[in-house]
Amino acid sequence: MIGKNQPLGKMIIEMDLSSANFTKSLTAVNRSIKSAEREMKANMAVLNNADDKYGALGKQVTGLNKIMSLNEKRIQQLNEKRKNELKTNAESSKVIQDLNKEINTAIQRQSAWQKQVKDATGKMLDYTSSTKDLESELAKLKKKTDDNVESQKKSGLAFSAQKDKLKGLSDQAKIHQQIVDTQKQKVADLTREFGEHDRRVDEAKNKYKSLVDEQHKLNSSFNTLNRKISTVHPSIGKLADDIGKAESKLRGLSDRALTTGSTLNDTGQSISSSFSGITLAGGVGLGYTIKQAADFEQAMADIKALMNPHEWKKYGSGINTLVKDLGLETKYSNKEVAIGMQELIKAGVDLDAIMSGGLKSALSLATAGELELGQAAEIASTVLNSFRDDNIDMAKAADLLAGSANASATSVEEMNYSLSQVSSVAGPVGFSFADTNTALAVFAQAGLKGSDAGTSLKTMIMRLSPQTDAAATAMAELGIATTNTTAGYKYLVEKGIQPASRTVPDLDKAFKELAKQELGSGASKAKLRKEYDRLQKTSGYLSSSFFDEQGNVKSMSEVFNILQKSTKNLSKEQKINAFNTIFGSDAIRGAMIASKSGAEEFDKMGVAINKISADDVAKTKMDTLKGSIEKMKGEAESAATTFGTALIPTIKTAAGTIEDVVGWFNKLDEGTQHSIAKWSAIGVGVAGVGAALGFLTIGIGGLVTGVGKITRGGAGLLKFLSNGVINLGS
Repeated sequence: MIGKNQPLGKMIIEMDLSSANFTKSLTAVNRSIKSAEREMKANMAVLNNADDKYGALGKQVTGLNKIMSLNEKRIQQLNEKRKNELKTNAESSKVIQDLNKEINTAIQRQSAWQKQVKDATGKMLDYTSSTKDLESELAKLKKKTDDNVESQKKSGLAFSAQKDKLKGLSDQAKIHQQIVDTQKQKVADLTREFGEHDRRVDEAKNKYKSLVDEQHKLNSSFNTLNRKISTVHPSIGKLADDIGKAESKLRGLSDRALTTGSTLNDTGQSISSSFSGITLAGGVGLGYTIKQAADFEQAMADIKALMNPHEWKKYGSGINTLVKDLGLETKYSNKEVAIGMQELIKAGVDLDAIMSGGLKSALSLATAGELELGQAAEIASTVLNSFRDDNIDMAKAADLLAGSANASATSVEEMNYSLSQVSSVAGPVGFSFADTNTALAVFAQAGLKGSDAGTSLKTMIMRLSPQTDAAATAMAELGIATTNTTAGYKYLVEKGIQPASRTVPDLDKAFKELAKQELGSGASKAKLRKEYDRLQKTSGYLSSSFFDEQGNVKSMSEVFNILQKSTKNLSKEQKINAFNTIFGSDAIRGAMIASKSGAEEFDKMGVAINKISADDVAKTKMDTLKGSIEKMKGEAESAATTFGTALIPTIKTAAGTIEDVVGWFNKLDEGTQHSIAKWSAIGVGVAGVGAALGFLTIGIGGLVTGVGKITRGGAGLLKFLSNGVINLGS
């Protein structure tokens, strides 16, 4: 039923309901509506072109209200006309039906215009309560604060950086609070305009809630930092900044010293070579530096001895550079890096793999796992040699091992013991190193680790294919025993038996025939049965769900999944009996853990492991006072090696010259020896000055270069102390 539409406001309506006059009056109203629409669109276009969106929306609301006012008059006219026509026409008459359609159309248009008014009003409220300018101001302030803090940190002013950050947080909190307040007002305006349950109100409320949460976090960050800074006495803060500035300057000195030291070193060698190398200029630590250099030279010679001449010719220069570079980058000295390389070569790691990151990864693994370099090399050899088909490189292997040590209750050393037991089986069978490593990590998390874990996993892998009749029966009861008809058929054909088909009955019949052929017709039934069982196992015909049709083992995740699903309905006693029969006492431990964990826990462990890198773990472990000292020690030893290495050629020359002169001198008669001795004192003095000058300059060059390297460690130490001062102060 069509009811009377309520007008938007009070209106004085005058109409003539006679047919002719009604039509004329209605036409006038329609014309006025169209005129109002054109006027509204024209006004909006002008303002939109002037980029006055807010003004355009205002014109739209005004225009729509005028149009709705006219349409309301039209609806009232139509309703009055209908009421009048019903006096002489039935409800079903054409004239009444036509009027009904017109009234419905007018009401629908009125509803659509009302919706447009609401939408336009909502957009106007968006403009009046916009937070874009404030948000832009907040973003600029945040960037400015971040830039200031970063600049202060680069200058070593750690405490000042924190104070700048505190001020920035305070200013940001004030602007953000304005955004929160503006959004709160917007919620109130929208609620008043459209009601509590309007979509726009809900959206505004959600944004307001999010902004309030952000404000709480911002206030919390400010309060936390403010408490920390307020507990640091100004004098402590100044001390932290002073140490920080020293650290920054020390780093700059390091770079300059490295360059200057190299130049002085070259100059010293030139001077020294101009004089006989008879007199050696001594100095503090000269013997130590020569010993370091000699040890390094010997370590490099040992590397050369492990390689054939062709390999040394190809890699020698690169090895020398790599060893020295890693002596600077890591906590290990040049000599230790060289010894680490020896271990990798002796362990059988490919030279290309060593040069392309393997040596660095081994050093990172040794640091991350707190291992001796020899142990790290041993693990590298185990992984790279046992999992050749996996195409894994040393860097990835190191990451996975460090990841398992971090993600599970084990260590890299424990993983080494595990891998030494299982790798020689897991790799050749077809498991990837990642799968094997993850399985051992899952075992470790459940308390099975070290060589026990490796032995258990090795035995479990070996018994994934049934090894006894009892195991085959137990697998069948679990629903995981299978027959590999492809493997069985191929084996029979190779033995000269042609089965009638690839079906199980025909293959079983063919295996019985083969057993008779192998043992002869006179064999007993018991022997034939035993041979029949042996042939089915040997051929791969009797298999399990752990292998595919081609006889390839499935992934470790699938193995865990099969063990879990096939035993989920068993009692604990049934599971023990089944696993003991299938896997035996060694492997039952791993099988129980695998069935409990399933694919889900296995995959979760894999994800956790892959989030870790050996380099990151090594860096974290070295970012301590102890780490800074160790690195500084390594750099000092490397610096001494560089200094001593520069002296070695001259020392060798001097030693050779002295040996020749002594031999010649001893052959002279006594009188000549006395005469020469007098004049030699003068000559040696002159030569000694030249040699001393040369050695001194080399020494200064080596020392300055050494300072450059040492100051890197010292700078790291000062940075640690600067942060420590602030923490102690608070």
